[in-house]
Amino acid sequence: MTSNYGYIKILPGQLKLLTITLAGIIMAMSYSAYFLSDYTHNRDQHRDKFTDNELRSLWRELYLMGVSTVCFILSSLNLWLYCHSVEFYWKTRNAIYDFLYHSFAALLLATSGILFIVSGVKIFQFNCTGENGCQLFELKLGAGGLAMLTSVIFGAVGSVILTNRKDVEREALMADKKSNSI
Repeated sequence: MTSNYGYIKILPGQLKLLTITLAGIIMAMSYSAYFLSDYTHNRDQHRDKFTDNELRSLWRELYLMGVSTVCFILSSLNLWLYCHSVEFYWKTRNAIYDFLYHSFAALLLATSGILFIVSGVKIFQFNCTGENGCQLFELKLGAGGLAMLTSVIFGAVGSVILTNRKDVEREALMADKKSNSI
């Protein structure tokens, strides 16, 4: 197998590094929000005080945690495979799967970001009390907003993967012709 570490230098590789970084940040923020909330770490003490909004917020938090974790793992694996093998990069089928993954991840991140913001607004209703409550509210808004921003970047990666392949392929063919003619 021939390595393809030059992939990091071109636009798709750089965008994939950015998505991995942002997915990791979203993952850390969503896990922090999950463990800061009363209905997760003091569940038995507060069970009788739960409202429907808090119970719905729990699955919204789990949804963002799951989506960000899966995106982080799959994006890291995807970048590693592209950097590790030129053969993997040149297969058209892999590019199509990569495009579908990034498009689907963009959709999931956008919906999970919106749901995470909604859960923060529904629970606190812009009226947070106490320092921990305000920090949790801000954390939910920040993680949700970052998830929506990252979904745009995932969509850009998906489009760049298919459109940039022809340019890279053309450059590789030109370099191959030059090396054969010399």
